[in-house]
Amino acid sequence: MPKVKQLNVVVKGKIGALDRLCSALGEAKININGMMATREVVRMLVDDPEKASSVLDEIGIYNAIEDVLAFELDHMPGSASAVTTKLANQGVNIRYAYTAAHTESKKAILVLSVADMTDALEATR
Repeated sequence: MPKVKQLNVVVKGKIGALDRLCSALGEAKININGMMATREVVRMLVDDPEKASSVLDEIGIYNAIEDVLAFELDHMPGSASAVTTKLANQGVNIRYAYTAAHTESKKAILVLSVADMTDALEATR
């Protein structure tokens, strides 16, 4: 899996901004597979990034698509470090990371934005 398209959306900490974003995607039948939200930016894995970007453009929400790495891991201690150690050993800088898993799930998703996608893909083969 590892290279996927992520949608980055600027929300600027406004009340209701996340609701507006999620509602617009829901109305367009776009599924959110992963999300990390801060005061200013929402980063999302969606099932159709290009369509999602178009929907948001139409309603005036600034967004951009970015390549990130997404790894499906066993949901157990040490799984993330199996990936991060390979990247560190290759000298790849991780800009940010997020992960998600339901407590009863056997799998988790680790999403990484990296400084050098080529080296990161090589390190994680």
